[in-house]
Amino acid sequence: MRSTDPFFSEPVFLDFAQLVYARAQEMRGAGRREPLTPWMAEAAIDKLFADRTNLESVSEVIFGAVRIAGAATEAGFVRLDVELEANVTEVRGGARHHVLANERWSFRRKAGVRSPVPERMRALGCAGCGSTLEPKTDGTCPSCGAPRRGG
Repeated sequence: MRSTDPFFSEPVFLDFAQLVYARAQEMRGAGRREPLTPWMAEAAIDKLFADRTNLESVSEVIFGAVRIAGAATEAGFVRLDVELEANVTEVRGGARHHVLANERWSFRRKAGVRSPVPERMRALGCAGCGSTLEPKTDGTCPSCGAPRRGG
């Protein structure tokens, strides 16, 4: 990553990965898929939402370990695989359950793209203008109109 992106910072990227993971878990608990579409592929959202039986909420995402497990370049994209270990609190059928999750998520972007400054990396904002407002129902940024979908 650093050979093609001098602004890449592993700690800042891992903060971003944790932010995406925590937001995804909270949205899973709320049953809200739409806010995830700018950041996640549809197949990944489907997998995340596969078991929502009696799920009322997800909260208290506490990370035990997060690390980059692999990197690759493929078909014009750079992919970073991240292993996440987290304790997630789920409420199912009125009962609180603590779930230890060990997952591997892949993050990818077009090859040659440079990392934003750390302040922009730590917010789930529009890649075009940085707005942190949720996308409109058609997936566009409410500030600049750029499409935000496809993760």
